[in-house]
Amino acid sequence: VDGIDRIVFSVGTGTPRIQLRTGLPAITEAVTIDGATGGATRIEVAGGQIFSLGAVHGFLVTGTYSTFKSLVINGFRGNGIVLSQLDGSGIVIVTPSKPERPEDVSGSLPGDPCGPSAFPSDPSQCPPPGGFPGDDTTTIGSTGGGGHTVIDCLIGTDATGSKAVPNGLGTADSAGVVVLTAGNVIGGTVQASRNVIAGNAGHGILLDGRNNKVFGNSIGAGLGGQSLGNQLDGVFVA
Repeated sequence: VDGIDRIVFSVGTGTPRIQLRTGLPAITEAVTIDGATGGATRIEVAGGQIFSLGAVHGFLVTGTYSTFKSLVINGFRGNGIVLSQLDGSGIVIVTPSKPERPEDVSGSLPGDPCGPSAFPSDPSQCPPPGGFPGDDTTTIGSTGGGGHTVIDCLIGTDATGSKAVPNGLGTADSAGVVVLTAGNVIGGTVQASRNVIAGNAGHGILLDGRNNKVFGNSIGAGLGGQSLGNQLDGVFVA
């Protein structure tokens, strides 16, 4: 896809481990990180040996349209994945690639499919911050993130998906996956897309954004169905 970089690996077969000593930089632009490359089934990104007085997240994402595929993310004192946004009040001028969404008719349908009273909503007409991938956008200042995908990942377990290797510190804002933006997809409708989000010292997933989809995942159970509860809620909607 134009404008989206791709990170692939060639570090061995099975589930090779990348043992971090320091935290990774924030992801500010669209990227696909694919652990099922170079003969590997997944790539393990382990944060258990990072020395830090504060919480270090596995992946902190502030851009848009990134994909995390076939990764094992464990051992971080912070959250496993944080889908966040840049600070600031940016202005985005969008030339839509899709029809413009309907005018808002508050509290009624037809109306704005993204409105708080709309049911059912139509996510295909609800652009995340920054617009749809095909939109011609002009950005002034900082914008929000969103539109990310997380599939086939083990978050909070070992490489086998059978033992807990927690992310988080057990606080109310701690989770395997923290979603603070709109239009993200965690999991999918086919077996190959589901994530295992289990064993975390906090929530499994913390949702604080609009029009996100979480489906087909194993939350609080290992890859083989083992009981691996997250310390707090499986899914917490803030």
